[in-house]
Amino acid sequence: MSNDSILIVARNAASTIDRAMRSVFRQGNYPIVLMGDDSSDDTVARPKAMGMERLRVVTVAVHSQLGAARQLGLESIDTEFFDDICIAADDPARPSSDTYQKPSPRFELEMIKNYELEKTACYMIGDSLSDVVAGLNAGIRSVGPHAGEGDGLFHGTDAEAFGSVVAWAFE
Repeated sequence: MSNDSILIVARNAASTIDRAMRSVFRQGNYPIVLMGDDSSDDTVARPKAMGMERLRVVTVAVHSQLGAARQLGLESIDTEFFDDICIAADDPARPSSDTYQKPSPRFELEMIKNYELEKTACYMIGDSLSDVVAGLNAGIRSVGPHAGEGDGLFHGTDAEAFGSVVAWAFE
């Protein structure tokens, strides 16, 4: 039994699911569960057609809320421990207020709520401006490396804390 698995919950994501699947398959030799949430397009058929042997598909016939679909997917994973690592199949060309695509703070806010965290104890550590902006939009401290000389991308972030957060993360 693997100690790690990847869960993707997708609904009507046919236009982006191929890219999402290729991305997760490059992450390592992990079992992947695709939770198809009553899609009316070929969101589930496309990954099946890719012939990815590590892929297992679980579907529901009636659209459910994201949390319920995620819970069903989690129940189908045979691992000892799961921590939320979410990969969204959002379309970068069509951001919306309910997307997980940065700089939307949706993911950060859900994790704060799910783990009953205080915003003052949270950091968004990112490697791009959209990561930092997502954290700031969520009302949490955000840090990221300076991307290049003179570009000023990370002005206003809590850069002094970056070293202590990284040290804490790798203790």
